[in-house]
Amino acid sequence: LQQVVGAAKGTPVLGIGGLDIESIPSLAATGAAGLAAIGAFIPTTRVESGSGLKEFVKKRVTDMRFVFDSAPTDP
Repeated sequence: LQQVVGAAKGTPVLGIGGLDIESIPSLAATGAAGLAAIGAFIPTTRVESGSGLKEFVKKRVTDMRFVFDSAPTDP
């Protein structure tokens, strides 16, 4: 991904697929502009529908954003 970021010459590149909290620092280190995910927002345990699911997704977005923004970004 780091080579793609370099070849993109300033065009934002996103990491897509297979991402979780633990892999985000490695992604950020490549110089990627951000990430796109689907599976990261699917609970692995039962969550009550409605506000329970909404709160799960909201917390996951907050946590992932914090980890990405806090990670070193020097490729």
